[in-house]
Amino acid sequence: MKQFISKTCFTLTIILILSFVQVALANASVVMQTDFGPIYYLEDGQDSIDYHKTSCRVGLEFFISEKAPEYEEFMAEHMSNPDLSTNLLPTAVEKFNAYRDMLFDEYFKYKAKSGATTASQFELLESCFTLIKNEVDDRKTNLRQNFRAGAADRKATRLTSKYLTINERFKDRIHWPFSQFLGRMKSFSDSLPCYTNKCAQ
Repeated sequence: MKQFISKTCFTLTIILILSFVQVALANASVVMQTDFGPIYYLEDGQDSIDYHKTSCRVGLEFFISEKAPEYEEFMAEHMSNPDLSTNLLPTAVEKFNAYRDMLFDEYFKYKAKSGATTASQFELLESCFTLIKNEVDDRKTNLRQNFRAGAADRKATRLTSKYLTINERFKDRIHWPFSQFLGRMKSFSDSLPCYTNKCAQ
């Protein structure tokens, strides 16, 4: 009877250990070291961040570093277009709004950490919100400044382009009659009766 009880206890212990190992493996995360700190990914998908384990500050800084270059490249190319400012502004504002919404959506995915005090959680989430808000405010200011500064450049580019087109259109029309006019004036000048000092000689 004692052997049966000891075997049963041993079997139950093994089963409990195995179940704990399975739970631990199910909750295991893949860690990626970044310049900002560790980011934890769920093992079932490399693209899915473990928002419970990853610090929101680290995750958001990494997210911004990945998404900001594409936004900047789009804005630089879009604002260098010589089109009218009123035609460029709606697309630029739409891109800015999409970027802002994407940042706030990412922020709201982060959850409170288990075992942390309410005060420390609030402080961390507030600093993360400030990080996002500062990024959005910087982009908004940058958009306004680029739009104002680029308006004069775009106008100058449009005018230069128009003048070049006008010059190309009228080059042949103006050049030939003008040279013809000069030739006729020379011929007229040569045909005049001489009453200048040539005649006096």
